[in-house]
Amino acid sequence: MAHDLSEVAIQISKLEARCQDVKLITIDGPAGSGKTTLAKQLSSHLDDCPIISMDDLYDGWRDALNPELWQRIYDQILEPFLQDNPAQIQKFDWKLRQFTDWVTVPVSSHLIIEGVGASHPFIANCSVLNIWIEADQDLLLDRVLKRDGEEIRDEMLRWQLLEKAYFDEYSIKQNADLHLIGM
Repeated sequence: MAHDLSEVAIQISKLEARCQDVKLITIDGPAGSGKTTLAKQLSSHLDDCPIISMDDLYDGWRDALNPELWQRIYDQILEPFLQDNPAQIQKFDWKLRQFTDWVTVPVSSHLIIEGVGASHPFIANCSVLNIWIEADQDLLLDRVLKRDGEEIRDEMLRWQLLEKAYFDEYSIKQNADLHLIGM
């Protein structure tokens, strides 16, 4: 990543929160581009900054980027924070293929939501910074399969089509405030 994340954190500190007192940052981009890594690195430069992964919020592989997802994010994260209350998210268990445990995310000065779908307009409107990260197209599938296993290849090929349709429909890359290249 070419940007100095300490400089990005300084810029974030100058922005006014849009989600009550929480400065929400979204990180979106294709699977395998480095969103989770970037979220961890950026979080280390920000005080009081939990990370929520979109992987915990999808209702499995099928039709994951749907209106129910955006509503769930609003109901479980944004609305509580807008009312200065902790968020309560129900995490999806990928092995059981269902939502299971509830996790409390305390009100904090910063919050990063990372993953495909994080910068949907429904969420981005509450965000102080929407980051797009991408990587060489030829690397993306290999990175994900190396991380998560060859057995998800068919699902990932379908997912790549779904995420591309989402990126195009909502102009996610074009509407991002900051563009980065994952290494």
